Amino acid sequence: MKDGFLDIEARELILNLFSSRVGLPIILVDEVSQLVSSVPGFSFIPYCAAVKRTPSGFAQCMHDHKTRALEAQESHLSVCHAGISNYVVPTVVGEDIVGALLCGQMKIEDSSYMDEAQEKHKRFLEENQLSDSDRLQLAKLFEDTEVYSLDQVNIDMLEEFRTILEWIYRTSYYYEETIAEREQLERRLEELTHEMQIRLQGLVAQSENLWFVMEQRRDTRRDFKRAAKRLLDSIEAFDTMIQNLGSFMESTYRLEKIKIAPVIHNSCRAYRTIAQRKGVKIKVDLELIDGKSPVLEISRLHIRRMLDNLVENAVKYSYSMGRSGTVKVTGRHSGAFYSIAIQNLGVGIYEDEFSKIFEKGYKGRLARDAYRTGAGMGLYIVKDIVDKHFGKIEVSSIKQRAAPYETTFTVYLPYEQPHRR
Repeated sequence: MKDGFLDIEARELILNLFSSRVGLPIILVDEVSQLVSSVPGFSFIPYCAAVKRTPSGFAQCMHDHKTRALEAQESHLSVCHAGISNYVVPTVVGEDIVGALLCGQMKIEDSSYMDEAQEKHKRFLEENQLSDSDRLQLAKLFEDTEVYSLDQVNIDMLEEFRTILEWIYRTSYYYEETIAEREQLERRLEELTHEMQIRLQGLVAQSENLWFVMEQRRDTRRDFKRAAKRLLDSIEAFDTMIQNLGSFMESTYRLEKIKIAPVIHNSCRAYRTIAQRKGVKIKVDLELIDGKSPVLEISRLHIRRMLDNLVENAVKYSYSMGRSGTVKVTGRHSGAFYSIAIQNLGVGIYEDEFSKIFEKGYKGRLARDAYRTGAGMGLYIVKDIVDKHFGKIEVSSIKQRAAPYETTFTVYLPYEQPHRR
């Protein structure tokens, strides 16, 4: 039996419609719930209600309902564990039974059904630890249960409603399948967009270096400089478009329990070649917990995008110090958070700009003075992702004795999102 796809309200509406039309109490059984019609006059009959009040009666009834629903390959009359007859109507979608209707709480006057009902009623009384008064009461209520002839059970109407129910379930089922396919497509597009973003950032960095070198050299022809600048502008425009597409595609956060170390290493690995070309090394130092990567509840694509922006910026704004500069990526346990610090030596940030750099389109004054290009969207995206993970981000940029600043962005991500705490 597959999970029911209809919400509780929809199932209750259908169930009550069935009961009112058929004129009998009905139970709808599926993997999600066991619902009883709430139409006035169609609740449990006195005998069934008394059976459920016995010490193990309720659990036995629930088990019996589900067992008969699972075994119902076709519509048929069936006698429950305590001797009451129901008309069982399976609901089939494709090759799967998604639920069943158990209609009527009655006795059937046909001798074969009556004999089976008496036998099961007697067995229920014998196998359950009941007081003498409870036994007498249950026997009396069973005796008083209404008897129906086979002709009185409106089988044709039940079959018509079974057809309606199957159509509703089938429609709901295909809807769920369509949603699943759409989510899979969105996930593939997110991954493709992310890969394009990584490669474009590399092209931006290389085009920026080409333009910067040409600008610094006095012997470079002006038309070459203009061509390099146009190339850089075009690539940056395309990069902005892909960034915007990424923002649109990644609007849905899919929170999962994920090891954070591989996500960090993958992001650093993506920018290692670009860093080497600039004479910059990326060093990673992550604190493990019991020798294993910490597990955080995060949206993998969003956190990867956040790290990509921070690492790419750290490489982009680094100076090559002597033979090489260094970008340090450090991960540490910090109470309910795991902190990730990205540190570099290079173009700094003025203290009065620490909050402004997270605004959309803002570029730091020192970055502009150093001819570093960009749309000013990276840190805005970083802050948005951190906020949506209920984390926090801190900035420091300290002037060194030599030319560079030591700049550090530290992100604190909670191990669990608030709804799990």
